[in-house]
Amino acid sequence: MNGHDETFNNESPERGSNTFDYNERLHELQLINDILIETYQVEDTDRICKLVGEAVHKLNKDCYVIVSLYDSSINAVRIRAAPGLECITEKVAGIPDRGLEDVSFRPKDMELNPQLFKSGKLEHFKYGLYALLAKKVPYYSCKQIEKNLNIGSIQVIGFSNEKNIFGGISILVPEGQKVHYVSAIETITAHVSKKIQAIWTERALHEAENRFEVLFQQAPLSYHSLDENGYFIDVNNTWLETLGYSYEEVIGKCFKDFLTPEDSEKFKNNLDKFNSHGEIHGVEYEAVRKDGKRINIVIDGKIAYNEDGSFKQTHCAFKDITAQKKAERKALENEKLLRSMIDAITEYAFLMEPDGTIVQINESTAERLNTTSQECMGCNIYDLLPEKIRSSRKQKFDTVLAEGKALKFEDMNEGNYFQHNFYPVYDYSNQISHIAVFSMDITEYKTNVKKLKWELDVNRSLAELADALIDPNNSIETIANIVLSASQELTGSDHGYVSSIDPETGDNVCHTLTRMMESCSINENDKKISFPRGLDGLYTKLFGHALNTKKGFYNKFSGDAPGFRRSP
Repeated sequence: MNGHDETFNNESPERGSNTFDYNERLHELQLINDILIETYQVEDTDRICKLVGEAVHKLNKDCYVIVSLYDSSINAVRIRAAPGLECITEKVAGIPDRGLEDVSFRPKDMELNPQLFKSGKLEHFKYGLYALLAKKVPYYSCKQIEKNLNIGSIQVIGFSNEKNIFGGISILVPEGQKVHYVSAIETITAHVSKKIQAIWTERALHEAENRFEVLFQQAPLSYHSLDENGYFIDVNNTWLETLGYSYEEVIGKCFKDFLTPEDSEKFKNNLDKFNSHGEIHGVEYEAVRKDGKRINIVIDGKIAYNEDGSFKQTHCAFKDITAQKKAERKALENEKLLRSMIDAITEYAFLMEPDGTIVQINESTAERLNTTSQECMGCNIYDLLPEKIRSSRKQKFDTVLAEGKALKFEDMNEGNYFQHNFYPVYDYSNQISHIAVFSMDITEYKTNVKKLKWELDVNRSLAELADALIDPNNSIETIANIVLSASQELTGSDHGYVSSIDPETGDNVCHTLTRMMESCSINENDKKISFPRGLDGLYTKLFGHALNTKKGFYNKFSGDAPGFRRSP
């Protein structure tokens, strides 16, 4: 064999002479028959490759054979047999302790010339052993093999289908030798290709069936198949585990036998609808486990039909929603409890989402908004609030959302005082989901506080006046000034005056005057001014009315006061 691959002659293998030899042909057919019988009894692809390699080597004892085949476990083409090259590691330096059967390479590395491997014919491979082995064995080692074995040419034929190459047979032919029984080798290769593909197809189908079985049995949803009358054809392990029965206790029984008495009748009606429509979705039942415990399930299903359109079986899956139903009942109970608590609050209370949507509101609040609690549900609070407070309320709500803290404040609306409390409500992710609003009318409280303060101030002033009255050193003017100062403070008045009855004349004598009297011509050293009684013996003006009736009174406008004529 020449030192460069390019010098290989593109020779065709010997395909027989013009002289027909019946004995030779019979021998060839016998060899084909023997190898096909032997390989078709084998399901192990490694064993098939060895048998094929040995058969080709028997037909060409002076040649060396390499059989390669794709190995899905390593996603590579691996040399499976190398008859005649068993001791190659002893003869060739560079690959110590490593046989050719350990060599593997990617499928695409075989496609230097795909047609060589797809033709179905034994073809001349001109690229040499180094290329044939996809450069997985050192170049110098390949050259040494070719030299030591006196290789003159390489003939190849591939294991392939219409799309892919998945292996092949390579014959290393020494100088001066030719490949014999070419048609037999091509026939054997074609049959072996089909055999290997059949093995792989069957294996893939078996694996798919196994995967389906695992998926079917271990699926997280409970599966069952029913006949047209509702009797079980098949169930998976999840179904059995969910309801606690064995396979034998279920198959052949009717589905209604595993439901509560109430839902057994419901199943009969739903089965007719199922058969009529061909599918069901979201149908709920209460099933009874073997231990007597009741569980809630929801079923989806479709009907499979035979080729003639007749009923074959149902395919149904159900989910255990017992925990979900329990949570729904608990949520409903909590909602009713919340509704009762809100309604029990006599003041104003409602619960809203961050965008203002009302989710709960009591009747007191609804009445104040001139509507009902039912009509308020789902409405936006900003659409119901009076326009004059809408903007200010939104600012308060926005503050709660921004700061995430409760807000308390007071304001006055339509003559009434209110105390407001806005509380942020957080969800499981620590995000504000709602705002709880409580408002209380504190008008009466404010009035009572003011009244109490008035009474305390009056009592304090009276106590101070009592001290002044019992002090013999205090003049009537001093006492009058104390009274005026206390009166102004208690009434919040800017002006006023205090008088006393002169015991000798009976005149009403004013001892103190505020700045509203500054226009009067009164001596600075003697600020007294007298209001005598009239001819009827009664006192005149506002002073006079209080003295005549012996009752105090308050009026913002003096012109409305009884006895008013011309007040100074």
